[in-house]
Amino acid sequence: QSTLEAFRDALGLTVPLLLDPGGATRRQYEMVNAFPTAAYPQQWLIGVDGTIVFFNNELEHEALTTAIEAELAKMGR
Repeated sequence: QSTLEAFRDALGLTVPLLLDPGGATRRQYEMVNAFPTAAYPQQWLIGVDGTIVFFNNELEHEALTTAIEAELAKMGR
């Protein structure tokens, strides 16, 4: 069990974690200069089909919520 998984478990959380020790997932979705300012935090939502369906470098709660709800609807939720 990784330190991150132990931390999650110690907090009693049940969320799945994506651990990418070899960097394969990061490379799959890597976008060079995705945002000109390279600002953080960045929001990325990977859709049910594995494509990037939303990305932003500003806090836009409503837009992100709408994108999440659209993806959940595709899953029948």
